Amino acid sequence: MNYVDTMQKIVIGSLGLEEPWYIKAIEFDDKELELNIYVSIRNDAMLLCPKCNGVTSRNGYEPKSRKWRHGDCMFFPCYIVCKRPKVLCSKCGSEQVNAPFERKNSRFTLLFEGYAMLILADMSIHKTAKLLRCNEKSIDALDKVRRMEQREVRDKQKLYISRRLLMIPNAKLTDEQADKVKEITSLYPKTGLAYSIVTYLDDFYSCNTIETAEDSFTNLCYYLLHSNLKPMQTVYRTLIRHKDKILNYFKNHLTNAIAEGINSIIQTTKRRARGFHTFDTFATMIY
Repeated sequence: MNYVDTMQKIVIGSLGLEEPWYIKAIEFDDKELELNIYVSIRNDAMLLCPKCNGVTSRNGYEPKSRKWRHGDCMFFPCYIVCKRPKVLCSKCGSEQVNAPFERKNSRFTLLFEGYAMLILADMSIHKTAKLLRCNEKSIDALDKVRRMEQREVRDKQKLYISRRLLMIPNAKLTDEQADKVKEITSLYPKTGLAYSIVTYLDDFYSCNTIETAEDSFTNLCYYLLHSNLKPMQTVYRTLIRHKDKILNYFKNHLTNAIAEGINSIIQTTKRRARGFHTFDTFATMIY
């Protein structure tokens, strides 16, 4: 598979495109320093009415192509360009069909909005706008959506209560636990994506040879990098930075777990005492 095919496969997955939607072209604008992905729909595709779900006939396209901001690609802003189809319904009349990657009345793709909302949860609107290279007004709008969606969740504690369940390795889950995990990851797609990536980490550490570990490490880093989840991309950078040391484990299967365990006890002792007057006293408490 060449680079273009790989790029298209990644974009299709991130946009949730399925037939009859397809990628028409991918172009880099070297003047604006941005990537434009052109999405279209088959001319002969039969579409249902977006209002009543009834049978329709095609009724051309909207007058002009529209642009949606998508997740960055290679640190360059990425935009989806599409001229959406219109349909004629015997019951509802002429209706505009939305693309699978958009939310109604929004200039951002669903994936970009999800990423922005994750950042907004821990960062000010001004800093978020600067990081995402968007104007603050657009980010006011996103924050309102985030707060509105939080209020719409019926069972706010469900994810919190089930958090320990998501820490159990896949292989050790009972049938009942596996069903609960499936339910949770379906209700919370971002958590589900993060959970699926963590399972790749379990697979990585179960490797028996350095060769299989290197292949598994490459796959793990690929999913981390392209997850569009900031915490996962932070993990990616950490893994890449310590790649040689991590892979070295598969040569001798030795770790510093014991030393780290002792250090955690030392740190706990120090915190509980709120400090010591002398090093001798500290050393005595450690022993």
